[in-house]
Amino acid sequence: MNKAELVSAIAKRADVTNAQVDAVIDGLQQELVEAITRGDKVAIPGLITVERSQRSARTGRNPRPASRSRSPPRTPPRSAPAPTSRRPLPPSRSSDGPGCSPRQPSRAELSTTRAPAPLPAPCQDAGGGAARRHR
Repeated sequence: MNKAELVSAIAKRADVTNAQVDAVIDGLQQELVEAITRGDKVAIPGLITVERSQRSARTGRNPRPASRSRSPPRTPPRSAPAPTSRRPLPPSRSSDGPGCSPRQPSRAELSTTRAPAPLPAPCQDAGGGAARRHR
């Protein structure tokens, strides 16, 4: 979902105009950035917590010329979902039916020496109901 879709969905749900919702989201973004820049912790209960984290300086190494470089300390923002929003998400509604997983295995998963993972359950074809498997 992008910002325009979010604005439309909230405007429809709250029965206000898109311009009003857009102004609120822009204000929220500006306040969030300013608070994090000051070093404040921003917590929206039931949704998210954002704060500044500390990364110490480190020495990096370029393997080709074997040179070392010094990286300064950093303070990037760190966000975490609220505990109530960490529940498992319901399965997505795909055209193949419930329980279908279009995820492809990674090269690392394919090259492991362990026993292969079981294949996903057969999915129903949208047209005629013939079973097929995702690979």
